[in-house]
This record gives sequence, C-alpha cells and structure tokens, in this order.
Amino acid sequence: MPEILPNWHPAVVHFAVALPLLTFLFFIAASVRHRTGWAPALTTAARWSLCLGTVAALAAVLTGQGAMTTSTMDLAGHENVHIHLTWAYRTAAVLAVASLGAWLDRKRAVGAHPLLLLCVAGGMGLVAITGWYGAENVYRHGIGVQRLPDPAALDDHQGHAHHHHHDHDDPASPNGDPEADHRH
Repeated sequence: MPEILPNWHPAVVHFAVALPLLTFLFFIAASVRHRTGWAPALTTAARWSLCLGTVAALAAVLTGQGAMTTSTMDLAGHENVHIHLTWAYRTAAVLAVASLGAWLDRKRAVGAHPLLLLCVAGGMGLVAITGWYGAENVYRHGIGVQRLPDPAALDDHQGHAHHHHHDHDDPASPNGDPEADHRH
C-alpha cells in the first residue's frame, strides 16, 4: 500500500458515492429518452452501476471497519466514526435492496419501476448522510490523515521564504502591494 494511503477505505469509498448517483441519472435518462435507441443501453448501464455501487458500498464498509482499528482518534472522533459506520450499514443495505429490485425488474427493457427509482434515490440520500459523517471524520477530527509538519520546525521553510510585511495604512492590502504577499 502506498505510504500516503493509510488504508484502502479512501480509495474504495469514492466508488460507493459516485456509482449510485450514476445509477439514478442513467435510469432517469433512459426513462426520459425511452423512445430512442439509447434507452436500453442506459438502462443496462444503470443496472451495472447499481450492482457495482452496491459492491463498492459493501467494500467501503469492510475497509472502513479495518481503518477504524488502525486509526488514531480521540473520544469525539471515535463517537463520530461509529455514527458514520451506522449510516454506512444502512446505505449498503438500501443499495443491496435496490440491486435486488433491479434484478427483479430485469425484464423491463427501458427505465426502472418507480419503487426502484425511489429506493435508488433513498440510497443516494443515505450516501450523502454517510459521506457527511465521513468528511467530519477527516476534516473535523483529523482521522486517517497524516500529521502536517510544524512550520516552526522547518529551516527557513526549507529554502522557501515568504515575506509577509503589513502596511497598516492601506486597508486594501496587508502590505500595500497585493502581488508582494506571496512572491517566491
């Protein structure tokens, strides 16, 4: 595993987010364009996206559980991880039900049954909630990210000096010259 990647969860989870959205878009496009030659292909693409998205969601749950055991976190982060995992179980379950529904609806040449569309839409909503808590884990609690270097410990910013002079007479620019702030 590459050093920058602490575990496989960050690599897998994006498929669990993107594929259900594609599923919904493909089903809607097939329904709207049902009289075109593209509609059956869009329906097939939707079904495949749903199945692959369900597999990705299950893989995200499993890799997330593994990541939970290897990540350092405080109590607030630990509680948030459990909330995230609870929503992930729900998401994977709804996507699995939607995949079963797509299989039962497989004889439909174009589009999807309204209940299947509703289930996929619900799965997308659950993906959004799960993703929100996952983002909280990373961006609020710092779980699964490498520590940033301490700027005070760097020698002259490792040869990369910044000059931040402040001219308090000019409120429009910190030093009177908007281009000088970040000259390298």
